[in-house]
Amino acid sequence: MQRLWGQKISDLAFSEFVEILEWVAQKKGKSVVYIDRWYPSSTTCYHCGHVLEYLDL
Repeated sequence: MQRLWGQKISDLAFSEFVEILEWVAQKKGKSVVYIDRWYPSSTTCYHCGHVLEYLDL
């Protein structure tokens, strides 16, 4: 099923994908969170929200 789902997603326009994602999230009692393109998500702790000022690579 996963293989087929990947092919189906590549055939859809992005807006259609977002609509399906929102529908599935609502069906499962979850929410979709939209963030800004430049939001520092890799430096933000998912648990407490603390943001690192510098990230060692």
